[in-house]
Amino acid sequence: MKKLMFLVLFLSFQTFAALNMTPGLWELDVKIKAKGVESDPRAEIQKALAKMPEAQRKKMEAMMASMGAGISSNGAIKVCYSEEMLKKDTLAPDDKFKKCKTNIVTKTAQKMVTDFICEDGTKGKATWEVESKEKLKGLVEMTKKGEDSKINYTGKFVNKSCGAIKPIL
Repeated sequence: MKKLMFLVLFLSFQTFAALNMTPGLWELDVKIKAKGVESDPRAEIQKALAKMPEAQRKKMEAMMASMGAGISSNGAIKVCYSEEMLKKDTLAPDDKFKKCKTNIVTKTAQKMVTDFICEDGTKGKATWEVESKEKLKGLVEMTKKGEDSKINYTGKFVNKSCGAIKPIL
């Protein structure tokens, strides 16, 4: 679950910088490969939520919403990208992600490549590609405590209204 929370924060804070995407609610489908084993966070989320008492589930949903994310009924990660976020030319919103330093290697309206290093020693490279205004894909390759991980994700635009999910910025 810690990797998932890191991923939600990382995707929420990183994928918006000057990319040519439609503002609004997006769903992200994520696959993680760590220690040579692939995992499907969507399935893990659905299992975990099914086991949680309603009060605990609501608390987790509120915590995620405070970070600008949510979980769809099918287990996908929901993120709200506002028009302001899409125009903003930074990768470090306020102080929320200051524990990691990000360096932009390449940035266009269709693709962004960054390197990052965090205070806890996690480091890596992230690539985002906007396939269309309503579709994106990406890859985050990182190393933490000598363990390599790859996070592949795809995203699709859902709705102009984000509902209860608020943008980070």
